[in-house]
Amino acid sequence: PQGDDGPPGNPGGEGAEGPTGKVGYDGANGLNGGTGLGGIWGDPGKHGKVGPRGPMGIQGPPGPKGAKGTDGGTGDRGGIGPGGSDGVKGDDGSAGGRGPYGKGCDGATPQDGSKPKVIDACGVCGGDESECAITSVSKTAHAVGDPHYLTFDGKSFDYQLQGEFILARHMNDIELQNLQVICPNPSVRCNRDAAVVTKNFNLRFKSQWLGGRISINGRELVVGRDYNYGVWNWLDSQTAYLMQGGSFDVIFNDNPQGDGSQITGYWGYWPGGPLPNNHYMNLYFRAPGRWSSGLSMTGLFANFDNNAEDDWDAIAPSSMWWVKGTANSAFKNPKYLLHWTN
Repeated sequence: PQGDDGPPGNPGGEGAEGPTGKVGYDGANGLNGGTGLGGIWGDPGKHGKVGPRGPMGIQGPPGPKGAKGTDGGTGDRGGIGPGGSDGVKGDDGSAGGRGPYGKGCDGATPQDGSKPKVIDACGVCGGDESECAITSVSKTAHAVGDPHYLTFDGKSFDYQLQGEFILARHMNDIELQNLQVICPNPSVRCNRDAAVVTKNFNLRFKSQWLGGRISINGRELVVGRDYNYGVWNWLDSQTAYLMQGGSFDVIFNDNPQGDGSQITGYWGYWPGGPLPNNHYMNLYFRAPGRWSSGLSMTGLFANFDNNAEDDWDAIAPSSMWWVKGTANSAFKNPKYLLHWTN
């Protein structure tokens, strides 16, 4: 049998360099062609003369409009112009609060907020006029319809004049004024507006408004915004008003321990004439019995002394109670208030 392969032999050594080969010979260059002979230059010609100037050409059409230029920069600020005329005068501001009370007729100034004592119509310091009253029973005077008047003491009469009148006033406490105009029947007169005035308040009521509006010291108040129907609204400790759709009431009491006064107005319907909303006013003034001295009540409703026989003397001359066109007209002067000087 054949035996196993033996181990590989060692690599053989490098062989010897062979001999260098011989260099071949270059081929021969071909011959260059010869250069031809150059031509002869001619003499330069002379310059010609400049010809005459030709005629001016016809003007061509205008070129197209150029593009808009860029805006210039902002100029310098101008100077201040002359002052304008004065504006319309503004409305008067609201009245300030009432100042502190002074001394009363007894020389004392109350420290508890109550009002100082005053001399009443009977001449009593701090009195309520009951000291010399004729009756303790309250009485009501009125101006109703077209209009029919009734004094506190019961005297009836008609007063067919156009104008503004004081129907009743008690001292410097409270006053009722009416404004009479022509009724739908031109032969008679009707109450169109009314005003109740105190030391601090001027309340005006108009048939044009009915119960939906009231003016107090020149400021108009509107139902639903400033007051509600059927609710008493107190203006101070002595004065309050109540509005309804067809009526109004004002109460005033200068003595919380005694009976006070009340003014009532309600509207009647009379169509077909110059009355605003076809309505006129019926007016009533109830005075407490303690005002029946005959010394403190004045106006077209007379003096209230429980004696109707002296009412004409108390009223005459009736022109004394006309206020139209005067500063004492509550309708034209919303700042009219009661004071001992008026």
